[in-house]
Parts: sequence; C-alpha cells; structure tokens
Amino acid sequence: MKKIIGLYFISSLTFSALASEMRRKPYPKIYPFVPLKTKDIHNDVKRMSEDKNALINIFDMYNAGLLKSNATKVTPWVSTYWPLNKGGIADPYHGGKSARSDVIRPRKTISWRHNYNRLKNRYRKDMANWSEAALSMLSPSEKYDLLLGDESFDLTNKVLDYMYKWGSKKEYGFLKTGSLNPLGGSSYEYAKFMFANKYKDKNGDVYRSVRAALSDAVKLRGGIVDQTAFNIYKRRGGNFLNILNQQMLKAANNNEASNYVLKKKNDLMALWEGICNGWSTAAGIVPRPLNSFEIELHTGKKLKFYPEDVKALISLYWFNSFIQNSKFDFEDKKTGQMKFTGGTLMQGKRCNEKSPKKDEWGRFYDSKPDAFAGTGKIEARCVGVHPAIWHMSLVNLIGKQKRSFIVERKIKAAVDNHPMSDYSMTFFNPYTGNFTHITDAIKPLNSNDVFRKFRNKNTKYLLGVKANIAYIDWKRPVRYISETEKLDIANKHYVEMMYDLELDSQGNIIGGQWRATKKGKRGSRKGRKQPDFFWVVTKDWKKSGLFEEKSWLEKWKDTRFAPPKSWLVEAKKSHALKFEKTHKNNWNEKCEVIDQRSGKLFKVPCEFEEDKPQPLLNVINKLIELSRK
Repeated sequence: MKKIIGLYFISSLTFSALASEMRRKPYPKIYPFVPLKTKDIHNDVKRMSEDKNALINIFDMYNAGLLKSNATKVTPWVSTYWPLNKGGIADPYHGGKSARSDVIRPRKTISWRHNYNRLKNRYRKDMANWSEAALSMLSPSEKYDLLLGDESFDLTNKVLDYMYKWGSKKEYGFLKTGSLNPLGGSSYEYAKFMFANKYKDKNGDVYRSVRAALSDAVKLRGGIVDQTAFNIYKRRGGNFLNILNQQMLKAANNNEASNYVLKKKNDLMALWEGICNGWSTAAGIVPRPLNSFEIELHTGKKLKFYPEDVKALISLYWFNSFIQNSKFDFEDKKTGQMKFTGGTLMQGKRCNEKSPKKDEWGRFYDSKPDAFAGTGKIEARCVGVHPAIWHMSLVNLIGKQKRSFIVERKIKAAVDNHPMSDYSMTFFNPYTGNFTHITDAIKPLNSNDVFRKFRNKNTKYLLGVKANIAYIDWKRPVRYISETEKLDIANKHYVEMMYDLELDSQGNIIGGQWRATKKGKRGSRKGRKQPDFFWVVTKDWKKSGLFEEKSWLEKWKDTRFAPPKSWLVEAKKSHALKFEKTHKNNWNEKCEVIDQRSGKLFKVPCEFEEDKPQPLLNVINKLIELSRK
C-alpha cells in the first residue's frame, strides 16, 4: 500500500510539473531561447574592437591579466547631460544647486514651456557691457556667442529653437517643408532606381527586375495610393504603372489629400532627455578641460570660462556631429581587412518597452514586435546585449586597447548613456553559485544546467561571471575654478552584472546567458542588470572629416583677446547645420497620418531636416587648449 501511495504521489508531481510546463507560453525563437551562432558572436566582437585578432579565449584573457582593467587612453570625465527641458547648454546653471525660482515654483521648472519662455525672453540687450561678475554667470552658449561678438546670440537661439520644435511636435517639428505627401505616387520610380543601382532585397540578393523590386519599393516609398494600386495589381495583374496613374488621377479628382492630416505628437518632454550621447562620447576621447581662464571681449570686458562651460560646448558639438550616424563595415570577407566608412559601431538594440516581460528566471525578454522598429517581427531588443559579446568587448576595448566606450545602462524605454571607465571580474561555480578561482569555477556542462535547452551545441564547459563595471555618472554642473580626475572618481557608479559563459573544448567563448541570480534560480523576481546597448567611436574617427578646423580662417594669434570678428560668419554656418533624412540621401522615413473620415491611421513617406547646431570647432579647440594651460 505504501508503494502505491508513493507512486501516486510522484505521478502527481510529474503531471503537475508537466501541466505547468504546458500552460507556460512558448518563448519566441530568438536569443536567449535560441543560441547565437559562434561565428556571429566572434565577428561582432572583432567588428566592435576593429581587431581581427580579438581575444576570444578565456585562458588567453586570464594569462594576459585582462580580467581587470581601466580606460587610460583618455580617462573619461564627468559632466552633465544638459537636460533639454531646462534649455540644454543655453541654461545659465547655478553652481549645482537649484535656482531660487526652482525652490519656490518647482512644478514650473520641470515644464519645458516655462523654461523655454524664460530663456527665450531673457534680457540680453547690451549683455556684453554687463559687469564681469555677471558675465561669468552666463550660460555656456551665451558666453560662446559673446566671445564671437554676436549680440544676436545665434547659437543660443538655435539651441532654444531645437528645444521648442522637439517639445511641441517631437520629430515632426523637423519635417521638411512640402515633403509630406500622403497619397504618394513615387514607388514605381523608386523600384526602377533600386533595380538600376543593384540594390539588394532582405535576403541579400540583387533585384533582377523592376517588377521584383516593386513590392519592397511600395513598402519603403509608397503612399496610400501606391498601396491601393499594388493591392489591385496583385489581384488582377496588368501594368502597375497604369494602375498607379489611374488611382492617382482618381484621388486628385476627389481631392483625397485633404482628408489626411498628420497625427499630432504629445508636447511632453521626458526629464532624461538631453545630450548625454554627446557628453558620454566626447568624455572618453577629448582631453578634459582643467582650469578656468579669461578672454577679453571686443568691448574690453573680460569673460570668464569655467571647465564646465568648455565641456558643454564640446558635448553639444559631439551631440550634433554626424559621427553617430556613420557606419563601419568589413571591406573583404576573404582577407578580413576592414574599411573605414564612418565613425561609430553599435551592439545591441534599444528596448522601447516601458514594462517588458520577465521569463521564469526573472530575466527581461521580448514578447512582441517593437512598435518603433517597424519590422513587425519579434527581435532581441529588451533582452539586451549578448553576455558573451559584452564580456569580450570589455576585455578587448577597455582591457586590451584601453579605450572607453559608451553604455546605455537601462533596459526599458528611457535612455541613459554613460562613458565606461573600468571593470573587474570574479567567478563562480555555475551550478552552486559559490565564488572561487577561475580555473575551479569552470565546470563541465551537465544535466543540472538550468539553461541547457538554450545552449550552443558545442558547449563543453560553463563559467559563472560577476562583472563589476564602472561608468562615469553625470552630475549637476558646477563652476569650479579647476578640476582634476578626483572629480571623476567621486562620480563613478558601480554595477554588478551576472552571467555565464559557454566554452568549447579549447576554452573559446561561444555563448552565454544572463542571470538574475548566480544559480539561475526559477521564479526569481529580480530583473538583471545588463546593458541595453553600447557603442564605440572607431579608432580612426578623425578620418571621417567631421572634426577638421576651418583652416582658411584668419588666425587667432593672441588668445588673451577675443577671436577675429570674421570668425562669426563661418560660425553661423556651423550653427545652421542640418541632418537631412531625405529620399535623395536614401532615407525612407515614415510619418503617421489620420484619415479624418474613418479615423484610420496610415504610415506614409516623408522627409526630415533635423537641426544640428554646432559651435565652431576652431573656437572649441582653442578653449580646450586654454583650459589645459
């Protein structure tokens, strides 16, 4: 009788577990539930490090002493992300403390409209003749404008104009005039262009005919009429161009275009929005400003620049540089030689979910297509950067090359970029969670592994890793007379990241899984700490041509005095810089329009000219030079 009871008890548990497994929703067939190919992992590391001999073996990393290191090529420096809702670098900051108005009316000071009106209507008339003490308290952009003798404050106004356009209409504030054509009509011409220029489809094959390119051309460049015409073409066949022309004529006769209006964007501005990607990128490349200094203006007044003022101008320049819109590719797969084509390399994709789901191990994962990506497919976004790629990138970029890179540290929609400073690693038994020496922590793969269903088929060993990473956190701007690296150390932020690495028989890293806990315990409610994405500026970033001074300008011989007045003309050209996301530049942007009759939403082609105001580089470089004397 006891045996029967025992068997019944065991069977109950088994069926209960089976039922629970059946009730569990199947996970998407992407990482971390499907392993990445070893070749893809290694190629991504070589691409990110621009090193075909990148370290991929755990024992080579250990023997080279690279399981702990820091970025020393340029020690990244602390600054602020210059919040957009406060006016960016047009905000005359108050020494790190809130202004009196912030204390009295805190709700108003987080309102971008209130701050915009305050800064736009700021009394700047005859500002150049203010007392030197008052001039020293101006915003970084105001100081820059006065230095150039510009009492129209061109750069300051450009910064504030950007604030207003983004705040009131988001990206639609930069819509190119006349570019929104809801009806479309250009898809056939684009299909001809794709065919003539040997464009490739999603499978990497060159289009063999205009007809073969037509479907993709309609998706990329087609408006509402294009989509209607293509549906008719698919059902009836015939000549697509004739059908398109007929539908365009019909739409014109019925004045169809007037029925579609641009979908309104909200006028909210997130508190995290600013130029963090400008600061965090420049901080690991540009030498840190050290000291304050004075320059005599054309009025005879002396204008004082603090290190934070110079950092602000540097950050704005890098924020609005096209370096982050450039690409880097392999030149030849046979030779492995790399070709420079731009300025930044990225790994991982932005998670746009406010509340991504967690799997049974307490880890974020992607459960639905990303609304902003527009692919209609579930992608590995909220799952973050692959841990094997993250681990090897730390070792190769910071360890081997001593270079900083930029990490977006938060999973979910908000973006929070920071320059990486250093890392150290400790190791644990992936089955017990006990910390030990690396050689003792490497264990053969066995049936006790909780992630065994998702492993690379060539995995022979597992290694548990706790990476202690340090990045430079932002801080409120302060007018320090001088700064040192002690300020950076005081603003380091440390994060522990837990993951395991899959090793082949030789110790090469071929995969891995993030862990919410050391043992990978089921039912954990903890979300893991790992990067959403990261990027690095390429080694030869100067070859991009985006950081060259205007050599033809009149020389600024004596930097005790303001630069030549002739510089202002060239400076205003930099302030007027725009980033054109146009069809001519092969951008296929989409805007959302609403059919006022039905209320239906459609995505149609449009073009953008985003404002990218930059300070004149000649001025910035001189200010950096003066701050380091």
